Amino acid sequence: MGGDSLLDGLRSWVSRSVGHTLVNASDAADKSYREARGWVTDKLIILDYELLADMKAMGLSGKRETLLTALDEIGALERSGKNRVHNKLPADVQLDGGAAEKLVRNVRIKRDKLGV
Repeated sequence: MGGDSLLDGLRSWVSRSVGHTLVNASDAADKSYREARGWVTDKLIILDYELLADMKAMGLSGKRETLLTALDEIGALERSGKNRVHNKLPADVQLDGGAAEKLVRNVRIKRDKLGV
């Protein structure tokens, strides 16, 4: 699957997943969201980098690196310096487990650039 197809598939997955596997960042501590793959804010989609490796679970056929490249090309990735991946969740993700729980490698996607 090419980059454009992966982006279209990601848009569809995000639309279907908000409130289920994509949890509102302010509700991240809610234990009923055990299957969460990421979090959303008004401006960002924050995906767990490790879970993003299982593209088939998202209904996507392709590789994580191909998706990240496609997101980068449209300016949708919020970078951590020169890196595509952040090592710590943003403050918007309200977890109750303390600082150690915030150490999750994650990818941050700008919603306006992705178009969702």
